[in-house]
Amino acid sequence: MARPSGKTTRMRKRSRKTREEYEAPSLLPEARTVRRSPLARFADHVHAIGMVTVEMGNLELMFVHLLGTMLHIPEATAAAILVTPRATRSRLEVITNVAAEVLSKEQSRSVDRLAKKAIAILGKRNEIVHDFWGVSKDRTEVMRSPHPYGEPKPVKLTDLNQDIDRLRRLADEVLDFSQRLADEMQLSPHCKVDVTHKIGPETSD
Repeated sequence: MARPSGKTTRMRKRSRKTREEYEAPSLLPEARTVRRSPLARFADHVHAIGMVTVEMGNLELMFVHLLGTMLHIPEATAAAILVTPRATRSRLEVITNVAAEVLSKEQSRSVDRLAKKAIAILGKRNEIVHDFWGVSKDRTEVMRSPHPYGEPKPVKLTDLNQDIDRLRRLADEVLDFSQRLADEMQLSPHCKVDVTHKIGPETSD
């Protein structure tokens, strides 16, 4: 029987090696692991990052409450109006524009001040959501890189917790203002009334 050439032998060996590599457990689909961020090891940071987004949503809910109070409409109706613009900044502009139409100048200035505070916090929230998150090379610090591929900077847990506290305090401030406004109007915050109430009563001839 003729001995196979060296070229054929090498080809068979190469084919066998390729098949063995494919059949290795680490390469089979059922043995592959899902990629995980190293940030998962920093549970307190991960919790704080999530709470910033949660508290931002709660802050928006307080502005929904304020819009319902200003227009004397149910909160669900106010939410339908306020969430129509996709951008949070545009939603805050809806709040300030309505305030300028239906509130006194002093009250409207208070709403503007609350909206400006929210916009300042909003910038940090956007950074948290859109930046790249990871850890330092020695895996001792949480790092954040601005998009796209900016210089990584360490993120302290205390800074994130301060952002959470600012969001919560501002949400309470918006709610307190809304409740005071309802008291001054001597109306329940979300009862249905004619939204043209500011025009004033009709005079009889």
